[in-house]
Order: sequence, then C-alpha cells, then structure tokens
Amino acid sequence: MTKKSSNIDLERLSDAVRSQLDTTPKPRGRKPGSKNRPKGQRYHGFKLGQPRGHRVVFTYCGAPGQDVYVAGDFNNWDPLSKQLIDKQGNGTYSIRCLVLPGRHEYKFVVNGEWILDPANQEHACNERGDWNNVLIVE
Repeated sequence: MTKKSSNIDLERLSDAVRSQLDTTPKPRGRKPGSKNRPKGQRYHGFKLGQPRGHRVVFTYCGAPGQDVYVAGDFNNWDPLSKQLIDKQGNGTYSIRCLVLPGRHEYKFVVNGEWILDPANQEHACNERGDWNNVLIVE
C-alpha cells in the first residue's frame, strides 16, 4: 500500500503497522490472464486470434455402462482426454469436440481396447500397419 492521503503521518504509526505497509511501487506490465497473452501463444491447442475449428459430434453405439473415449491426431492420441457420455443410459455415447479444418485420423477406445468407428467407413493405414478412421473437416 502507498500513502493515499496527505493527512496520514507515517512516522506516527507503530512499528507493527509500518512493517505491514508496502511502499515499493508495483511492477508495470502485462497482468496474468487470457486477455493479455501475446497473440502467438496457444490456448487449449488452438492459436489465439485464429478460428478455433468446427464442432464435430462423435457417436458410438454399444452396451450401456462402458467407458468410451475418442483419440486422434486432434488430441495427440490421448486415450483419456475426450470421454463420450451415455446421457440416456441406452448405450448411445456421444461427445462434441472442436476440431481444426483438415484431414484427421481417430479411433475409439472402449474399455481400454482401441477399435474403429463402425459408423465411419473411411479408413487409412497408419505407420504401425493398423487401421484408423479418417475424418475430413472443412
């Protein structure tokens, strides 16, 4: 804190009160927060100041009570980052994700097992000799 009014005499304050006062000026510059980040930084995988992508709905039909995730090049193939939810309890799992425009490969992870999307017939062979689903976002 700095002296705000002229009628306060800092010398008359007790030593305990004076020790709590901070008379050093605060540093100026950018404050922490998303509005003050430089334009080149990334935020949740998207560059700031650029379009964030398109909403894509992934849907998987299976048995109720399964753990279903989607992993692809749009989330660095993280098998636990995007979980599909069965909102009605009937085995229809879905999630809505932001995906950048372009060609993307993905797979579902159901109870720890990597499987192809049965509703998408577009496939491509990956570098391990396995198959991935292909999604094209325009």
